[in-house]
Amino acid sequence: MGNLFGSLSWHCGHIARRLRTDHQHAQADLARLAGVPLSALQRLEESGDSSLSVLTAVTGTLGTSPSALLEYVQIMNVRMATRAESPLGSSD
Repeated sequence: MGNLFGSLSWHCGHIARRLRTDHQHAQADLARLAGVPLSALQRLEESGDSSLSVLTAVTGTLGTSPSALLEYVQIMNVRMATRAESPLGSSD
C-alpha cells in the first residue's frame, strides 16, 4: 500500500511541475503566487511530498484542483496498464 501512495505522490508532483512549466512560471514565482514556501513547492515537485493545503494552493493557482490532478494520474495509469497488456505489434 505504501508503494501505491508513493507512486501517486510522485506522479502528482511530476504533473504539478509540468503544469507549472506549461504556464511558464519559475518555481519562485509560482510559490509566491500560490502563497506557499518555495521549499514546499520544491518538495511537491521532487517527490510529491506535500500537504493538502500546499497542493490545493498550487493547483488552484494553475487553474485546476487536487482531485483533477489525481483523476489525470488515474487516467494515465490506466492507459499505461492497457498498453502493457497489449500484444506487441497491435495497431490499437
